[in-house]
Amino acid sequence: MPPKRAASSASKAKTETASKTAAADKVKKTANTSASAKPQASSRKRKAADSVEETTTSGAAPAAPARVTKKQKEALAVINHAPTQRLDVYVFGTNCYGELGLGDATKKSEIPGPVLNPKLPADSVGVVQLAIGGVHSAALTHDNKILTWGVNDEGTLGRDTKEERKVEENGDGVNGDEAKEESDSDSDDDEVDLNMKEATPTAVDSALFPEGTVFTQITATDSATFALTQEGRVYGWGTFRGSNGVIGFSPETKIQRQPVLVPGLEKVTQLASGAQHVLALTAKGAVLTWGCEEQNQLGRRISGRLHGKLESLIPGQCALPSDVVSIGTGSYHSFAVRKNGRVHAWGSNNFGQTAVPMSAGESDAVVLYPTEVKSFRKHSKIVSICGGKDHSVAVTEDGKCLSWGRVDNKALGIPLADMPEEELVHDEHGRPRILTVPTPLTDIKEEVVFATASSDHSFAITKDGQAYSWGFNVQRQAGHRDVDEVERPTLLQNKHVNGKKLVGAAGGGQFIIRTMQVERFAGGYPVLGPEYYKDEDIPNPGLPKAPHIGGRAPPLYLIFRSAGPGKDSLGRDRQKSNEVVGTSCNENGGKFPLNSPVLDEARKKYGENWVNVFAGRNPKGASSRNGCPVQPVDH
Repeated sequence: MPPKRAASSASKAKTETASKTAAADKVKKTANTSASAKPQASSRKRKAADSVEETTTSGAAPAAPARVTKKQKEALAVINHAPTQRLDVYVFGTNCYGELGLGDATKKSEIPGPVLNPKLPADSVGVVQLAIGGVHSAALTHDNKILTWGVNDEGTLGRDTKEERKVEENGDGVNGDEAKEESDSDSDDDEVDLNMKEATPTAVDSALFPEGTVFTQITATDSATFALTQEGRVYGWGTFRGSNGVIGFSPETKIQRQPVLVPGLEKVTQLASGAQHVLALTAKGAVLTWGCEEQNQLGRRISGRLHGKLESLIPGQCALPSDVVSIGTGSYHSFAVRKNGRVHAWGSNNFGQTAVPMSAGESDAVVLYPTEVKSFRKHSKIVSICGGKDHSVAVTEDGKCLSWGRVDNKALGIPLADMPEEELVHDEHGRPRILTVPTPLTDIKEEVVFATASSDHSFAITKDGQAYSWGFNVQRQAGHRDVDEVERPTLLQNKHVNGKKLVGAAGGGQFIIRTMQVERFAGGYPVLGPEYYKDEDIPNPGLPKAPHIGGRAPPLYLIFRSAGPGKDSLGRDRQKSNEVVGTSCNENGGKFPLNSPVLDEARKKYGENWVNVFAGRNPKGASSRNGCPVQPVDH
């Protein structure tokens, strides 16, 4: 039977198998829980810029959040851009509360291996970015929607989910029978009843945001969700929790059930979130933090003038030089990477997860303020960094994956025999407990381009799109069957992901969501989108000149609108086309008739058959089934 929801996501976050790391890793709900009693959602719809939530503190009248006037909005410059690549979403792990976002596609409480989420198709939904909280998730789509799913106990989903409906139909599988095939058991004891409004990815009402708001990033804590706009504003909803329960969303508001503008944040370029705290990086290189400060994860002094913890709910600048270029978080610790390559860390350090050697191993060890991690100096520049509950991972500029922190839960991906003995901290019984310095994972031979840490397991993705995972796997959150711990980085593979190119992962304590690049081949309209081809040498005359492409647009992507005759993979009639669309660097390059100069260049280079999208055979040496001798999109 599925476990009951814990009374507090903060307390569960401190257990061995729950808490989510802010580096997120799935497209569904994740492994930390919220309060067991579900507050009633407000039935009134209010603009996010005007909204104030239902519960206020200390009986004080709620102060209206900062309002963005039309004039102010017009004056805000665009500084952020949303990703545009549509992604396939694969999920696995615990699904007790619908955290995988499978809705009515399955009754199973656990999916041990990756399966494609049928509720998030790349062609129609078009997810471009994911964020994972404790037991909820959010997705940003290509058309500027924010989808949420998972536990909504404290307003984490930003929408009303009070009406419940049990799983009845399609209970045996995902996409036919994928979930059933991936389940460890067919027993009814492994099935759960779900609130479909929570378990199904659903958009937050766009009417709650000012007209014209464009989102570029989302992030999630265990009990709140935040969204960054193209002008650098931040909206949020939910609450923050501490060891004694709910702290509040703001000094005036306990639980914010609908989106609201977070005051005091301007020209933000990046967000990162831990279990109960958030970091914001500004265009000037400053770092602001807010949320729970019990483990000093905010890295700044809280004066207590606003009734103690309430002041921590107001974004304030962290004690760092204003030259930070990237930020990262663990569950209860934080990181900042400066322009000069120096890495600073602060927050919980009981297992050396900050890599700051002071007091590592003491049960209540914390790093009070941002402190340089000098052990990073012997590695090349850090391009990304994040943490789980008791460990952390980073990726270097030369493609190495580093890990450090707690040793005994296999979350580091380094066998004990391979750890440098002089860098280990032992417990009172002489057993190795902590690896204090960032150490390369030598089992991954390929160049690593992405890594993320969940509660007590981790993932790395290589340049060629292969995914490795390791760590705690009792709920199959690492994606491997029949093993409770994965000591070494192990290639993630099953029939659903073999041959696919992974580009990212996010997750909580007991579930994972992975994103995969949608690669298309010609020969008809594909299952999840149009066909893309590129050529590094052909200029794109329809693309505006830009410094980073020097007036040319390599690679040039040619999207064949359709091909015929016959049926496509969805059973639809293919239709002949007399044009293609050229794009490059995520910008629209315009339409090109088949007799355009661009395609004339292609004919000269590859021959007449290059643009014959109706050819039934491959010319000799062609790399795709419609005769086009260039490669699928790869970026």
